[in-house]
Amino acid sequence: MTSQLQRRSMVVKHLYVFPIESIVRGYVTGSAWSSYQKNGTVCGIALPTGLQDTKAEVGGKDENISPAEVARIVGQVYADQIQKLSLEIYEKADAYAIIIADTKFEIGLDESTTPTAVVLINEVLTAAAFGVLKRMRLADEGWSEAQEGVEMPDDVGLKTMEQ
Repeated sequence: MTSQLQRRSMVVKHLYVFPIESIVRGYVTGSAWSSYQKNGTVCGIALPTGLQDTKAEVGGKDENISPAEVARIVGQVYADQIQKLSLEIYEKADAYAIIIADTKFEIGLDESTTPTAVVLINEVLTAAAFGVLKRMRLADEGWSEAQEGVEMPDDVGLKTMEQ
């Protein structure tokens, strides 16, 4: 029986899920670009002038909130831990990736540990690099991301992985 379960099982824990997503941006894209164009900030954080867009415009999905709002929702201690963990994950991944435009993490609290631990639970580095390339390719061909049934040719993905 054990051999049948190997590579098909996982250990899971019940965790408290923080009601936010932690977004780390390596480039100003999407809704961050819209915010930057409007008032020079992203999530309430002032950015330098003269930044360039890196992504085709996409319809709004999530609500951008400031670090102060995150602290109000989860408490300053957890907000600081979430920020630290998110930046560590992003920086390690960025060292290996071609491009990570942005990514979001779902973070939870493991209350079974002493002290309780803030841990990554979901949304681990979705294909942001591939998504940016896809959007750039589609924009070049006059397509918008909102259109359905659009496929990226296999050669584009293969060439990307070779680099």
